[in-house]
Amino acid sequence: MTDLKNNEQYFDVSFEKLSSPDEKYSDVEFEDCQFSDCDFSAVKFQKCKFTNCTFERCNLSLVDFTNSKLFELKFQDSKLVGVDWTKATWPVYHSDFELSFKRCILNDSSFFGLTLNELVLDECKLHDVD
Repeated sequence: MTDLKNNEQYFDVSFEKLSSPDEKYSDVEFEDCQFSDCDFSAVKFQKCKFTNCTFERCNLSLVDFTNSKLFELKFQDSKLVGVDWTKATWPVYHSDFELSFKRCILNDSSFFGLTLNELVLDECKLHDVD
């Protein structure tokens, strides 16, 4: 898979070395997808939905998840600098979002005011994070 399209649904798709910095995507749904060695720096994912997806060795610095829904996401060996997680949509009826970060860089990010009971941070770097 080489490119993403707006208003599409992707189920059980593996994305490798996808590079789309500064792009804007809206109304895209990803379920059971794997992202490896992708560059999504400063990408705007607006009104998108990610369910049970894995990101390995990806750059998601300054990514914008405005009005997007995030469920059961795993990030490994990835860079997520400057992400404002509060812009995502966090439905009150769903209590366990299960975000997991392993060996990731999350500097200058914001989780302020979010209740993330299943948040896992394993061997991560977090400077200036609230």
